[in-house]
Amino acid sequence: MAILNNSNTPIVNFGKIPYKRPWFRHRKFKSRAVEQAINDVVKKMKDRDLAVLFENCWSKSLDDYVLWQDDSKGYPRTFIVPGKFEVLFIRDSTNQVISYTPFAKDDPELAKMILGVINIQAEYLAKDIYSNSFFPPLSSDLPRPYDPWEENDKSYPKPSSAVWQEKFGADNLAAFLKLTYHYWKNTNDSSFLQNEHWVDAMQFAVNVFSEQMRGTMEEFGNEAYLFTRPSRNSSETLLLDGRGAIAKRTGLVKSHFRPSDDASFYPFIIPTNAMISMELLHLKEILDNSDPDTLFHTLDLSSYILNLSREIREAIYKHAVVKHETLGEIMTSDNDTEILENLELLKDVGAHTGYLSQAFWFHDSAEQLRSEFGAANSLFGEAILRLARDRPHVVFDVPPPPSPAPSPAPSTLEHPIISPLGQTSLLTFFIKMASKKTQKLADKAQYIKGVAKEKLGRTIHDEKLVADGTNETLTKQAEMEAAQKVAVNESQKNESTSKNKKDINDDKKPFIVSLKKRNPKVVEKPLTKGSDNESPAKEHGKANPVTHQKMNEIDPMEPESSKLKKEKSKL
Repeated sequence: MAILNNSNTPIVNFGKIPYKRPWFRHRKFKSRAVEQAINDVVKKMKDRDLAVLFENCWSKSLDDYVLWQDDSKGYPRTFIVPGKFEVLFIRDSTNQVISYTPFAKDDPELAKMILGVINIQAEYLAKDIYSNSFFPPLSSDLPRPYDPWEENDKSYPKPSSAVWQEKFGADNLAAFLKLTYHYWKNTNDSSFLQNEHWVDAMQFAVNVFSEQMRGTMEEFGNEAYLFTRPSRNSSETLLLDGRGAIAKRTGLVKSHFRPSDDASFYPFIIPTNAMISMELLHLKEILDNSDPDTLFHTLDLSSYILNLSREIREAIYKHAVVKHETLGEIMTSDNDTEILENLELLKDVGAHTGYLSQAFWFHDSAEQLRSEFGAANSLFGEAILRLARDRPHVVFDVPPPPSPAPSPAPSTLEHPIISPLGQTSLLTFFIKMASKKTQKLADKAQYIKGVAKEKLGRTIHDEKLVADGTNETLTKQAEMEAAQKVAVNESQKNESTSKNKKDINDDKKPFIVSLKKRNPKVVEKPLTKGSDNESPAKEHGKANPVTHQKMNEIDPMEPESSKLKKEKSKL
């Protein structure tokens, strides 16, 4: 386990997370209150590797990144860097020190250091409200880092010489207000209200929130902010000659760059707007508890801030919150299993260096970007402290509390900006969705089975019909054949009867037909073309003896045997 003993020397850890804190005398900033808090938490943690990672990470900004402190102007100033880049980022500096504010009331030096961060943020923002990162003050004697974009970046308003980058992210201004509120809430110190830089920065921030609610066409030709950078990467510059992505007024605040400092494809970032709305309410709380004779109350700034916060909040619930059909509003997760899974993932990342990096490759945590990143380490420490306070059974060896009964979801108008999941956790939501999907698949399989069965039944039925039709056809065919046989028999019978009758009357008939066949001199000429209905005798102008006989006395259907009998009788 990695903790400090009474001589302030680290105890060697034999787990997979290396202990990386510098020796006590080499630390940039020392706080007894923070060290005591580390010891109190670490000795209760059931996971030894997680305990070492917590100590390494939460103390990192104090141990290595507080580069300069000064109070020569009558108020403290603190220059703190995020890691590799020795410049101050508004967002990152807030995240690096905000988790120390609960311990500032017991450590005056720690409180002074945090107030120094607030004051230097205000000093920078009062001059360059749209900028996100800054060089060290000239009076600090710290080296000025190289700025690769200094000659190529084109932005409006034109930045001062103190600016390292002018990438406007609305969350930077919200972070400035957030650090102020948490410091004020934990120390009850409002001395920053006497700092004219803080007053100017606060008012400029409120104005920027209002300005960035305008739509693209609404502000066209009168833009409050423009930024371009020669780059082939769309993440490094803004569209439309520096105006950014097209948007219309919705009640939300545009943020041209994301918290990653990459250009926003969609300018209305909902977490940023939620943060702004909440920090405006916190700012109102500070102003309402300040001296009634100050300028804030004269200008009725508190009422304006309240209305602005409400407008943003209502726009969030109008445009960004979608209710699930059965599970209600899903905002965040408080599932213990999911929390533990993420802690294990962070342990895998920290196993390589003892710290958390800014980013890592999703399938190989050894491939990391900026392996030492102050904001990420401080946020991890803040997360462990919050778990120790709100869900101690996750990190401490204590039993979990009984599950509370679910409470009804509040109405939209009374919603907090960030609220825990009401009816169910995110994991439960996914389990239910998976169950529903499984049921749908089962229903679909049953449906397919039914369809197949129905098709099979239809096929069998059709085959039966075909067979029945075939049998019926065969039956009809047999009946027709039988009828034909009967008809043939009847015909033969009739023919036989007719034959007998003809034999009786043979003497009465002429001998012409038989004579024609017996006499070779009598030859019947064939019919010529076009005279099918004419007699050959007529064609040659001569009378044929046959034509002088009556046609009804010639029976062409008379059988040959009957004709021979007639000839014999004549002879």
